[in-house]
Amino acid sequence: MSKSSLKPVILVLTLAGITLFAAISVLGDGGLQAKLNQLKKIYAEKQQEYDALLETYKNLENEVNGLLSQLMFLRIGVIALGVLVFAVGFYIGYKHEQKVEYR
Repeated sequence: MSKSSLKPVILVLTLAGITLFAAISVLGDGGLQAKLNQLKKIYAEKQQEYDALLETYKNLENEVNGLLSQLMFLRIGVIALGVLVFAVGFYIGYKHEQKVEYR
């Protein structure tokens, strides 16, 4: 056999060996179905964790929105109180100015 005719044989044998090792590694510990079932189990666990985290996120989002609305109400209350204090102070100053007699 010449070198040029050995190259395809070596290539085919190498690919066959790789395929054989891949098949042994896949089928070695229970086959594809066992691996698929294991992956499905892991996926279900991760999905449950995700659902729990999503529920927690929604609860926290609702709580934050409630706190933000309370903060807005508090801001409006402080502004209204400031306007009221200014108006009362202005009125008291105005009345006091009218009582003062300049000489």
